[in-house]
Amino acid sequence: MFDIPSNPRIEKCIVTKETVLEKKAPKLVINDKKELIKNKTSKPQRKNTNRTEETA
Repeated sequence: MFDIPSNPRIEKCIVTKETVLEKKAPKLVINDKKELIKNKTSKPQRKNTNRTEETA
């Protein structure tokens, strides 16, 4: 559950009938061409919206 959002190689998570009824693992579609990101990049900084601009 927590591995899927943090793994960029996973393209799809397919929940089947067996996943729900028999508690089997969902089917994962994995893209091996994508690289795992070890160091997450920092979040983009927000623009300063506290500017004091004069309007006409």
